[in-house]
Parts: sequence; structure tokens; C-alpha cells
Amino acid sequence: MRQIILYATSIVTSLFIAQENNNEPSFDYGQVINRHNSKGQKEGLWISDLGYLTSFCWFLDGKREGVRFAWYHYSNTVDQIEYFHQDSSALYIGIDEQGHVLGIMFCENNNEFSIMNLDASFYMPDYKGYSKHFYPNGQLESEGFQVWNRGDDIVFGNFVKCGIWKYYDQNGRITTKEYPHGNMQMNSPEKRDKNNDEFTSSVIYNNPRANKSKVAFVQNKKQDDGTSFDFGQAINQYNSLGQKEGLWITKDGDSIVYECYAEGRKTGVSFSRSVTTNILSWFDYSVNGVLKALIRLYDGREEDQSYSIGSVQSIHIGSINREYHVINQDGISFIPYYKAYTKYFYPDRRIKSEGFLVWDKDGSIEKNSIACGEWKYYDRKGETTITNFCTTEEK
Repeated sequence: MRQIILYATSIVTSLFIAQENNNEPSFDYGQVINRHNSKGQKEGLWISDLGYLTSFCWFLDGKREGVRFAWYHYSNTVDQIEYFHQDSSALYIGIDEQGHVLGIMFCENNNEFSIMNLDASFYMPDYKGYSKHFYPNGQLESEGFQVWNRGDDIVFGNFVKCGIWKYYDQNGRITTKEYPHGNMQMNSPEKRDKNNDEFTSSVIYNNPRANKSKVAFVQNKKQDDGTSFDFGQAINQYNSLGQKEGLWITKDGDSIVYECYAEGRKTGVSFSRSVTTNILSWFDYSVNGVLKALIRLYDGREEDQSYSIGSVQSIHIGSINREYHVINQDGISFIPYYKAYTKYFYPDRRIKSEGFLVWDKDGSIEKNSIACGEWKYYDRKGETTITNFCTTEEK
């Protein structure tokens, strides 16, 4: 239900905020938000707030391009994460209220599966995604391909399972099921547009009694060979120049880190989840190696037990730094490559502190960033103190 609320309200809130800020752009996270380009199209970061839900979404020329996530005020938790490329879903991550990762799906254009309309004609849906569903403890529950059409919302259930799906019980035993009939009624967009109740009422959520579909799949393309397969594709690959390319999945202590690369630079969404607890601890969004957003979540390792697992610890909105000089230990002034406007939060979502962090190109925001300029600190009563860090100077 929370997922449906997210999608329904994100559209409404975007329109509401667009009208509200059309003449007076809002400033938040160190940049102009909710702005339009010269063509009147949405551009850059849009933050929509309805009082109980804040959604973050990036746009390019009016189309969704980048990460979208929602942050619920009542629980201070992130419900789901999506990454869009050219307005199409490229990655979906489902999270429960305790911060457990319930599902991950990497998506791409479909050139592999055809399915059958209810009138027995065949067509090829626009997109496919290899999906993995997890039990709350992190054990794999099921995995396989799903397909859907342009304009459909994968979270609403407008998809059909295709091919061989694997199902795992709590003891790890595997059963497989082939989907020659699909799990719900579905027609091509052309047929659904017809004024016919049989076609327009296309979504029936996993109801065996109501499901009289004849949906079938035809596998048209064999999977390309690769050294390692996960999420339906080769992982941990290099291109011809020896640069990281595509999806990388690595283990770092107790964490599994998922990253996407293009020509050796991080592009898209990266995230980390614990192996033992299946808790999401952070996710970020980068474009050509430049950090656009980093969201840290409390994952249970904090000494303060008042923090709920899965709640938002901090939000960092990043860009190239052209504003701040930093004086190093040798007294030499230089300009760090990156900056990020950062907000840290108390468990009840009130702001704890905010200001800019900067770090160099070879460093990282986690290990090498330093505070710059004016920082605001808020105590539990909401009273504010301001600190200017003397090691920095504005140009």
C-alpha cells in the first residue's frame, strides 16, 4: 500500500510544487530545486513535500533521469528506490519499514520474451527485468524475469513473469516453475486502448480464480556468455580499455555492494546491504563519476538505540565544487573537486545539522570530506548555533 501511495502522490506533489514554485524557485540542499528549463520542462532535482511524504526525483528535459526515492515522515524511512534512464526504469529496490531489502530488479529493453495476448496473438513487451526477492533475513525467496510495457508501473503489478523462475524455501531448497501462462491478465497497449472491458481491466493481482489469461512466453534470444551471471547479466566486467563496465557486485566485510559503471566511472545507483541482517545501509546516485546524492540509513550499528533501523541518518546532495577553497596542512590553499550540501537528522526526523562537505577527486565523502563555510547545528529544542569553519574561504 505504501508503494502505491508513493507513486500516486509523487505525480500530484510534483504538479503542486511546480505551480507553487514557478515564479519563486526554492533553495534547498545548496541548489535551486523544482525548476524548469527554457522549454518549460522539468530540469534537475525536484523535491515534493505533502507533509507526510517527501519525494526526491531528478529530471532531464522533462523526463525522469536518475534516482527517485521517497522519505516517509511518520517513520523517517525510505520505502523504495528507483533509477530511471531516459524515463525508463533501470533499477528498482524494494525496502520494508525495518530497512530490509525485499526485492531488487535490474531492468533493460526487452528483446528476449514475447507474450500472448488474450486473443492468442503475440507481441513483445518493451521492458524486461531480472528480479530477486528476499525473505526479511536476507535469504533468497525467488528470482526470474518479468516483462512489462512502456507506461506501465512495475510496482502496481503491471508485469508478467516469464521463463523459468526459481523459488527457495527457508531451508534453501529450490523449486522451479515455468511461466507459459503468466500470473495475470495482460494485453499489449494497443489492445488495452480499445474500448473493451475485457482488455481495459487488464490488471488482476495474483488471483488464481480471476486469472483466465492465456499469456505465454516465447524465448527469442539466448543469453550472452559472461564470466559471472547475476541479475540476468554478466557482472564484474571490464571493457576493452580495462575500465569497469556495467554491473559490479562485490563483498566488503559483512556488506554486499552493488555498483554500476560506464567507462570506469560510477554512473547510476550504488547501494550496500548487510549479509547477516539484509539491512540497506546507504545508497547513492552518480553521473559520470560525479556524486549527485548519497543517503545514509541507520543500520543497527549505532550506539544510540533511539534510532530506528532503516531510518534516514543523512542526505547529501552533491555537485562539482567551484565555491570553496581549503587550506591543507602545509598551509596551501586548493579547491577540492566535489562538494555536497548535507543534512543530518535526529531519530524523529528533525534536522541535527546542515552545511557543505568538500573532498578531493581521489578521496571519498565517507573518509576524506571536511566541513566548509557556515554550518548550522540544532539542539533537541530546535535552538540554532552557527559555526564558520576557519579552514575554508569562499572565492
